[in-house]
Amino acid sequence: MTDHNDTIYGTHPVEEALKNPKRKILSLKASKNAADRLADEIAARGITPEIIHPNVLDRALGADAVHQGLLLEARPLIQPRLDQIEKSGIVVLLDQVTDPHNVG
Repeated sequence: MTDHNDTIYGTHPVEEALKNPKRKILSLKASKNAADRLADEIAARGITPEIIHPNVLDRALGADAVHQGLLLEARPLIQPRLDQIEKSGIVVLLDQVTDPHNVG
């Protein structure tokens, strides 16, 4: 993992990253069970995950990380400037969210 790439973990975030054609996937580490759960998405991207024991992810991410057996490293997406965002609808900006489970 490097500071220049996005580190994505957990079933839903990894699944959505795999489904996003704009996301350049660099690596995927997964437990056997997690890889089986996302087999279709992984196959659709044509990548081969590195199958590892969940304890490896605990050590890499910390014991409190809810990784669900998945760790994906990808290139960051290009972020639009505020003046490039569609003017209709609602825009929500969040800064320094420490627990994403509390958002919403």
